[in-house]
Amino acid sequence: MKTLSYFYEAFLLRKNYVKGFFKEMKKVFSMFFIALFAFVLISCGAKEIKLSLNDADKSITLVEGEEKTIVPTLVGEATLVWSSSDDAIASVSNGTITAISSGSVVITVSVKDHDDIKAEITVTVNAKEVFEISVVEKALTL
Repeated sequence: MKTLSYFYEAFLLRKNYVKGFFKEMKKVFSMFFIALFAFVLISCGAKEIKLSLNDADKSITLVEGEEKTIVPTLVGEATLVWSSSDDAIASVSNGTITAISSGSVVITVSVKDHDDIKAEITVTVNAKEVFEISVVEKALTL
């Protein structure tokens, strides 16, 4: 009977050992997955994007036919989208504003897929001054 009780005690010890081992492993795996989730959450979080213009570039005056390139300050990686409120007055392509005819227009630069991140440039286009020179032939009498 004593031998049977030794086997039974060994079985219970082994059972408790296995139970304790799996309990500890459950804690280790839980901590591992929490750490993995936190890492993924932090590394895949939204990156901050900022867009700004120099004060001198917020309002500009051009003459018909003149061009000016605007280089905004961009923090973060993003694609810029340029647009003009009236392409008949001034057009824009990749930051280069071309004055077409007299008037006022608003050029907008925004971040693709982030419509709330934008900057505006007020552009006044003046007509080209045309000077007329006429030559009058005069005779000189002596």
